[in-house]
Amino acid sequence: MTAGWKIKRKPLRCATSGGRTGLRTGEVRVFGELQGLPNEVNAQGWQVGTDKQGRAVLVADAEPVVLPALAGGQPTAVSNIATTLSDDGRTVAGQSDDATGTIQAVVWRCQ
Repeated sequence: MTAGWKIKRKPLRCATSGGRTGLRTGEVRVFGELQGLPNEVNAQGWQVGTDKQGRAVLVADAEPVVLPALAGGQPTAVSNIATTLSDDGRTVAGQSDDATGTIQAVVWRCQ
C-alpha cells in the first residue's frame, strides 16, 4: 500500500491482471496493459510493470509509456524490468540486459 492506493489482484482465467483501489474514494481500476501484477504503485496510483509484449512500462491514466531497453531487439519479460518509481512518477528504476545479456541496473527519468 502506498499513500492512498492499494495494488489489487483480480483473477482472470488462470492468470492475474493488475489494478488499483483508491483508499479514500473506493475507485477501482483494472489495467489490461500489464502482464500479471504491477511491480510497484506510487502515491498518484501510477504503476510500473511488464506489458503483454514483455516490455517494461509505466502506466498512469493515459497510454502506457514503454521504457527503453539497453540492448536493441524485442525484450522478454525478464530482460527489461521496472521495479520501482518515485511518488512524482518522473523516476523509474529497475534492470535491463545489455548487448551481452548481462543484467544492468537502470534508472529511467522523465524529461
